Amino acid sequence: MAKSKNDIAKRAAIAYYGFSSRTDGFPKGTEMNIYEGDNRNDVDPSTKRLNETLVSMWNDNVGTLSRTARLSETDVAFHAQSIGLTLAKGKVEKWMKGIADLNNHILLVEIINRDRKKLLLVNTDVTM
Repeated sequence: MAKSKNDIAKRAAIAYYGFSSRTDGFPKGTEMNIYEGDNRNDVDPSTKRLNETLVSMWNDNVGTLSRTARLSETDVAFHAQSIGLTLAKGKVEKWMKGIADLNNHILLVEIINRDRKKLLLVNTDVTM
């Protein structure tokens, strides 16, 4: 039975952040939101440029447990800086949301535990 994009994204997020070796759940008090994007093209030019750069990066970022390509906020910030984009507060999250908007196979997973928030882009087309 084929897994849904949301199931793939959830499994990748759980495995990436090490919440469970079984990849079946988060600790109590953890909230997860999945943003599927709205398949629009009117994102800013820096997001489009970063998205083009990441196309060749996905296969190098497949998780060993989830077997799915994923990029954290740190990964996105690194790649943004490598192409000369300037980091500013809230910019990485905006880029990640924009990338999800541009690609119907890339989901943005938001994980909130207490006062900590983490973001993960999951490419559901790159699943081994």
